[in-house]
Amino acid sequence: MKYKPNADWNHAWGAVPANIIPRGLWGIQPKTPGYNIATIKPQLGTLKKSSIEVPTIRGTIRGTYVLKADGVALYNIEIPANMGAEFILSHRNNEQMIHNGKKTLQIFESLHLTPGKHEIQLINSF
Repeated sequence: MKYKPNADWNHAWGAVPANIIPRGLWGIQPKTPGYNIATIKPQLGTLKKSSIEVPTIRGTIRGTYVLKADGVALYNIEIPANMGAEFILSHRNNEQMIHNGKKTLQIFESLHLTPGKHEIQLINSF
């Protein structure tokens, strides 16, 4: 504001960080044209909690994340009725991924999410 007093924070160039930073943290992007399939690749670092809503042409993708005191990372993802998503989470060999209460096979790099609500836990296996 010091050098450009007529600046407008409502303009797209001034407000873009409010959109780009959360989308980058959650890594939500279309995998196929028109968001038929989305990619969700969270990179939340040391955050303790986060939430996001990403409007798409097919509906809103919603996500919440909580890092619990016991070290369990909990993701809740909601996929709109007319799309699917690929959830990619970098995890180490000593962690177990649980999707909707069932252990997942560690041989896959991604988890395919159908429309609806999903609970994904990342638990240390020590």
